[in-house]
Amino acid sequence: MHALSFLWCFSYLAFFRTCHWFGLEEPSAPSNAVQLLLTLKLVGVAGEVVETENLKAAIDSTECTDINTRLKLKYKGIDYSCYRLVTYSFCYIGAFTGPYFTCRTFQDMVHNNDATKLPLWSDLKRRLQPLPVCGALFFFLTWLVSIETAREERFYEETSVFYRYGYLFLLFLRFRVRFYSAWILAECMAVAAGLGGYPSRAENRPGAGPTNLKVLDEAEDGGHDFETVRNILPVEIELSSSVSASIKHWNILVQWWLVVNVYKNIPTRNKLLRSIILMIISAFWHGVHPGWYATFLSAPFLLLAEDSMNRGLKHKLKSRRLCAIYDTISCFLGMRFFEYFVVGAFFLQYNEIYHFWKSLYFYGHILLIAIIFIGQILILSTGKVERPHKS
Repeated sequence: MHALSFLWCFSYLAFFRTCHWFGLEEPSAPSNAVQLLLTLKLVGVAGEVVETENLKAAIDSTECTDINTRLKLKYKGIDYSCYRLVTYSFCYIGAFTGPYFTCRTFQDMVHNNDATKLPLWSDLKRRLQPLPVCGALFFFLTWLVSIETAREERFYEETSVFYRYGYLFLLFLRFRVRFYSAWILAECMAVAAGLGGYPSRAENRPGAGPTNLKVLDEAEDGGHDFETVRNILPVEIELSSSVSASIKHWNILVQWWLVVNVYKNIPTRNKLLRSIILMIISAFWHGVHPGWYATFLSAPFLLLAEDSMNRGLKHKLKSRRLCAIYDTISCFLGMRFFEYFVVGAFFLQYNEIYHFWKSLYFYGHILLIAIIFIGQILILSTGKVERPHKS
């Protein structure tokens, strides 16, 4: 069921995006946004149905006494029906912007009789803290720079390469604060509705919800949080010392969906190949334009470059000062790579992307290849080096 739902929903998404090729009216941007979220929900809910049936079968067939299995069924299983499917799919919360949430999270919100006890205002205040800065920057940068200006031929004829570097920096900053603002407000909408509020002691995770199910059976009140609907961490993205950390804190819930519904089901153990397949599917979900693939397919190679340098260089650094310098440089270069490769998402068409990258002398591609090469040389020069343990 899960695989069939995935094939059907993504096949329909392909038709939805290309229907104007067959003489139909091209869907509007808002309807496209709704369709994006519907695709995630309908594939995800199929996985939840399968998991619920598997848990029921495990309990019924073996007279299971395993408390963990029974807890999973109690707190992760769903009561599904046509009515539930429709109300979950078209719930107004995040219909245009996200955050993505599971059917079980929706079910818990609907049946929560103690919503008034949830710490809504304290959570909302924390989430809204970056909004004034992000909002002000977005409106200022919208007035200052635009992608349409960068499409004009005179932009390339009348500006220097350093001006174009600076213009790209501002375009990417506008891109980031735009999504920061939108997703912060989307999260606040979910929190205000009581969506994703669980006891803090349940060790809630974005998308997954409670991970320590035993405490849900306990009557003790240790406070609540809304980490289940956490989709963006602007400060962590801006200050992350690694590419992987920045990516991890961006659009968290869609990434969680991709891992659960796609990455874990890819039939290969090669991490680079799995990442490439994952990025192709992610790009297709965003749209059919070539630019999405140009942007998303850069991510596996950015992670490869970072991994190579960590194993070949950072792993050998002994002093904290050198590690701090390395992290600072890594943070700076990471953002420069992001702003270079996001050009694909800005322009979408290959001719415009190529024109812009050419005007910057393809510095991102050249530097990325050089870093991967240097990292691999450093690894080989010292023999086999163990990967650093992940915290």
